[in-house]
Amino acid sequence: AFDLVFASCLVPLTLGIYWKKANIKAAFWSILLSLTLRIALEIIVYNDKSWKESSWFGLQTLIPPIVSLLSFWLIATKTYTSKDENVIAV
Repeated sequence: AFDLVFASCLVPLTLGIYWKKANIKAAFWSILLSLTLRIALEIIVYNDKSWKESSWFGLQTLIPPIVSLLSFWLIATKTYTSKDENVIAV
């Protein structure tokens, strides 16, 4: 459970707290993408014996946060709207 949360929720939580352009769409999709990738990599590594014996073992936990960061940044910058733009002038 720790690996799944680390791989999928660390980046959205951190950027959601500290980055002005963070939004719900970016958080949702980055969590979904990185969680799916983490589970897929775990299945691949578990079924492939050559991965367990190589020096690449353990990257299934480290790659999804990078994917989460890239997807969060891309989606957040594309969907960001300033609070001032959303206010209707009367």
